[in-house]
Amino acid sequence: MTTAQMLAKVKEAMRIRHTALDTTLTDDINAGALELKRSGVSVFDNDNLRDDALIEVAVRYYVMAAEDYNGKASQYMQSFEKLRDAMAMSGDYKLTEDEDEG
Repeated sequence: MTTAQMLAKVKEAMRIRHTALDTTLTDDINAGALELKRSGVSVFDNDNLRDDALIEVAVRYYVMAAEDYNGKASQYMQSFEKLRDAMAMSGDYKLTEDEDEG
């Protein structure tokens, strides 16, 4: 999934219909993906986000926390952290040495 596709999904979830926040939201998407990777989660597939529902939800939680969506930043960050930690312990999402170098 490209960053543009993820941006569209995040904007839909946050009910945003303008482009004024696109740069900020894109930065948040990238930061969320890199935080997952830093935690040992295999996030990328050929320089794009893996097309995976859990990765999508985790990144969306990260963005919603970063933007304090509906005043619930803490709740969204807790959800992100729990999902991130569970994914990091799962063999299905384990980051390989090759991916860690990229």
